[in-house]
Amino acid sequence: MPQDYNSERLAKSLHSYINNYTKPGIPVSILEEWQEIVELVARLAGVRAGLIMEVQDTEIEVLAASKKNNNPFVAGEKTRWIDSGLYCEKVIRQGRELLVPNALKMSEWQNNPDLQFNLNSYLGFPIKLPNEQIFGTICILDDKENDYSEEIIKLMEKMRNLIESHLRLLLLSLHDYLTGLYNRAFMDLKMGEEINRIQCYHVPSTILIIDIDHFKKVNDKYGHAIGDEVLKNLARIITDSLRCADIASRYGGEEFVVLMPGTSMSNAIIGAERIRTEIEKSSLAGAGEVTVSIGAAEYRFGETSVDWFNRADAALYEAKNSGKNRVAACSQPGINSSAVIQLQWKNEWNSGNEKIDREHREMIEMGFEVINLSFAGQGQDEIMTQLEILLDYIAQHFEHEEEILKEIGYPELAEHQKIHQELIDKTLHLKKTYASSEVKNSLLFSFVFDDVIVGHLEEEDTRFFSYTSKS
Repeated sequence: MPQDYNSERLAKSLHSYINNYTKPGIPVSILEEWQEIVELVARLAGVRAGLIMEVQDTEIEVLAASKKNNNPFVAGEKTRWIDSGLYCEKVIRQGRELLVPNALKMSEWQNNPDLQFNLNSYLGFPIKLPNEQIFGTICILDDKENDYSEEIIKLMEKMRNLIESHLRLLLLSLHDYLTGLYNRAFMDLKMGEEINRIQCYHVPSTILIIDIDHFKKVNDKYGHAIGDEVLKNLARIITDSLRCADIASRYGGEEFVVLMPGTSMSNAIIGAERIRTEIEKSSLAGAGEVTVSIGAAEYRFGETSVDWFNRADAALYEAKNSGKNRVAACSQPGINSSAVIQLQWKNEWNSGNEKIDREHREMIEMGFEVINLSFAGQGQDEIMTQLEILLDYIAQHFEHEEEILKEIGYPELAEHQKIHQELIDKTLHLKKTYASSEVKNSLLFSFVFDDVIVGHLEEEDTRFFSYTSKS
C-alpha cells in the first residue's frame, strides 16, 4: 500500500479502532493465531519467552505470550516503554530489529527492567502498519546467552511479515480504501453496538447521512479521477469537522454516514451545518462548487438500526427535494404512510411533447410511491412488487421516447438509446442485489429516482427539448 494521505488515515483509524472500540480490539481469531506464533517461535528457538506486543502511546501491551518455560509475561499486561530501558524501547524508537546476545556484558542494558526476570538475551523485530508507523513488536527472550542462529532470525522475520499481513487485511476489512474512512460493514456494526449502549445507559445518539448533490454531473464533466479526488477531500472535511468520539464512514458511492454517540439532535444539527458550510465554501479538487445534503435522525428507544437509518434517509430525501445543499432533521419515531415525501413538477421539465411529459410525471409519482413504502416500514415483498411495476413502466417509457425521437429526427438518438440501456442494466443489477439484501434502500432508490428518473430528465432529456417543442 503506498504511503500517502489515505494510508496514514487508515493506520491511525486502525489504532483508534483497536484502542477505543473493541478491546482487546484485534479479532479473537487473529489473537489465537498470534498465540500459536509465539508458542512456535519460543519452542523452535528453545527460549524462555515469546511475545507480541502493541504500542499504545506511552505504554506497551502484551497481546500474546508463550505459556511454557516460566514466561514471566502474560497477555493483557501493560508497562511503560518510554524511557524505560526495555529492549523493546530501542526497537520502537529505531524502527528496526535488535539482537542482544547477553545484556549482562553490555553497560547500556544495566537498568533494563527485563533483567530482574533474568531475561539476559533478546531478539526483537518491529511490527509496522502500511504507513511505516510502529504497531508493536514481536520478540523472543532467554535467561542465558544466545546469539540466535540465522535460521531463527529468518523465522522471526517471516512471523513478523505474517503479522503485518494480518494487520493489512484487518485494515482493509474495516475501511474504504479510497477515502480512508470506515466502511459500511463497520458502520452497521457500530450502529448495532451503539443501540445496545443507548438501551443500557439511556444516552442520546444521532446519525447523519451525507450525500453529494449532483455527483453524477461531476463525474460526467470532470471524469472519475476528479470525482475520486472530490470524495477523498470530502472525507477529509467531514473528519476534520467531527469530534474524536464521532465515527465517519463512506457508506457507498457518494453517500457518507456519521454516527455521533452521546449527541442530541440539536447538537448534531450544529455539527451537520458545520460540515455542510465547510464543503460549500471549499474548492474540492477543482470540480467547481460542490454541495451536500444531510439528513439527521436521533435514536428513538426501541427501534432497530434499520428503522433509525431509514428515518435519517427520509430526512435526507427531504433535504434533497427541498432544494439541496441543506440539513433536514427527522425527529419523529417513524415514518408512516401519511408522512410522505413529494416533489413538485418543475416548468423546465416540460419537453413540449404531451406523451413524454405525462409519462415523466407518472414516473416521478410512482418513484415516490416506492420510496414512501420503504419509509413507512412496508415489507420487502411489497416494495419489490411496486419497484417491478415502476421499472417496467420506465422501460416502456424509454421505448416510447425513442420512437418519438426517431420520428422527429433527433440527431443524438443512438447515444440516447445507449444511455437508456446502461441505466436499465445498472438498475436491474441493483435490484438484484437489493433483493438479496446486499444494498440499502437508499442506494437503490437514489439511483432509480435521482439518476434514472429526475437525473436523466435534467441531464439528458433536456437536450432534445428544442426538437420536441417544435414537433
